[in-house]
This record gives sequence, C-alpha cells and structure tokens, in this order.
Amino acid sequence: MEMTAVCVALEAINPNSAEPITVLSDADIISKAMNGWLAKWKLAGWRKANGKPVENRDLWERLDKAVSGRSVTFKWVRGHNGTEHNERADALAHRQARKAERLAA
Repeated sequence: MEMTAVCVALEAINPNSAEPITVLSDADIISKAMNGWLAKWKLAGWRKANGKPVENRDLWERLDKAVSGRSVTFKWVRGHNGTEHNERADALAHRQARKAERLAA
C-alpha cells in the first residue's frame, strides 16, 4: 500500500517541475530501496543479494520511472510517533481501507 501511495503521489506532481521532492515514509524498505537497493537490483537483473527475485517488481519499476529525471529524496520516519504528516497519512489510509472493506462486503 505504501509503495502505491508513493507512486501515485509522485505521478500527481507536474513532471516538468524542477522543485526538489522529499518523500517521508515509515516504510523503511522504501527509503532503503530508493537510496541504494534499487540500483543494485536492476544491475542484478531484479534479483536480491540472496539471489531471489525482487518482490513487487512492477511497483519498484513504476516508482523508478516516477523519480526518473527528478530530484527526489527519500527519508524514513518513525511511524506512530507524532510526526504530523505521517499520522495524517496513516489516518487517511486506514479510513480508505475501512471504506474498501465496506464496499467489498
């Protein structure tokens, strides 16, 4: 869910904007991947260090495309620790998840 949210957010930003973008996420895997793992995965044919295929490759490729040609910084923030925007994003995500559950029922 977090990866999709980051993709959608980046895709919503004008691709011609030269403004630097900072992505804050409590999903540690996103900051680790975007700050190093992704480049290694691509060089290794989308395989992790243990030789296994990268999970959610389609989303990683989408995210890679969304940052291409842009100045994007990824930072990890501790979840549920009072970080204003992280708390707001978490509340919105939970609200939408509950809505989806009701619609599916």
